[in-house]
Amino acid sequence: MVREFSDDDISAFWDEALAHAFARGSLFASLSVHLWRGYMLWRRGALRDALESLRTANEQIGMWGAPEVSASYGQAFHIGVLLDQGDVAAARTFLDGIKPYARFGDGARLVGEAEAKVLYYEGRHAESLDALDEVIDVMGTVRNPVWRPWRSLRAYPLAGLGRTDEAVALLEEELALVRAWGSRSTIGRTLRMVAETRDDPVRARAELTESIELLSLTGAKLQLARSHHAMGRVQQDPEAAVHHLEQALELAWECGARGMRADIAEQLGALGAVVPIQPEVATLTTNERRMAAMASEGQDARAIAQALFVTPRSVELTLGELRVRLGLESDVELAGALET
Repeated sequence: MVREFSDDDISAFWDEALAHAFARGSLFASLSVHLWRGYMLWRRGALRDALESLRTANEQIGMWGAPEVSASYGQAFHIGVLLDQGDVAAARTFLDGIKPYARFGDGARLVGEAEAKVLYYEGRHAESLDALDEVIDVMGTVRNPVWRPWRSLRAYPLAGLGRTDEAVALLEEELALVRAWGSRSTIGRTLRMVAETRDDPVRARAELTESIELLSLTGAKLQLARSHHAMGRVQQDPEAAVHHLEQALELAWECGARGMRADIAEQLGALGAVVPIQPEVATLTTNERRMAAMASEGQDARAIAQALFVTPRSVELTLGELRVRLGLESDVELAGALET
C-alpha cells in the first residue's frame, strides 16, 4: 500500500513556519526552516528556490555561531542542487571549499555521499565508490531507503565501471525496499534508475511507464522530467520519443535543470524536432519577494538584513541580481515585480 503522505505538498507549512520565525525574531528557528524547506524544495525539483533557502540557512548557521559540523546537512543538500542544475564545476568548487571541516554522524555521511556524486559526474567512478566506502558504516542501522539510499548511490559508478550486473542487483534490492516504504516519488525514481541501468529496452519501457504514472501523482517534477527523458531515449518510434522528450524539456525548464535542458534540446534537434526557446524563469522566490517588498518601501540593506537574519551583503547581492534579471533600474520599481 502506498503511503500517500510521503509525497504531500507541505510548502504552505514551511512558509508559515518561516513567517512565524521572523515574527518571533528567532534566528535558530529561521535557519532550521530554511534548511528543511530547502531540502523539501530540492526533492520537489524547485531548484532555484531550494538553492536560495539552503544558502540562507548556511549563512545563518555562521551568524548563529554554530560549529561548522552543524552546516553539513545544508552543505550536502547545496551540492546536490548544483548537480541537479547541471553545474558540476560549481559543485566541485563548493565541495573543495568545505572539505577541511570536521564532521561526524549523518552530516559526515551526507557530505561523503555528496562528494561521491560529484566524483561520479566528473567521470571518476572508482573514486566515487571509494568515497562511498568511507561512509558506508555511518548510521548503518538506518533502514529508511529514502533517507539512506546507499544502494542506488553505488549503482551508477558501478555501471560506469562496467559492473552492470552488480548495479542492477543493488537497484532491484532498493526497489523492493522503497515499494515497502511507500513513497511514490522514490519508487518512481528507483524504477527509472533500474530502467536506465539494465540493457533491456522492453523491460525498461515497462518500468519507465510505471515510473511516469507514479511520479505524475506527486510534485516531484525533476524526477518526472528524468523519467520522460529516459523514456524518450528507449523509444523505437521517433514520434513517441519526441513526445517524451518534449515533456521532459518543459519540466526541466520549470525546475531550472539547465544541464538536462541542454541534453534534451540536443536530442530533440537530432530527431528533427523544433526546440522551443524557453526564457529564464523570472518569478521571485519567497525570500526575494520579502526583500523586494521591503526595499520598495524604502528600507535599506541593513534593515532588511536584520529583519530576515541575513547579512547586508547578501541583501545587496540579491537585490542587484533581481534588478538585472527583471530589467529594473531601482528598488522602487521592485513593487511592480511583486505583482508577477
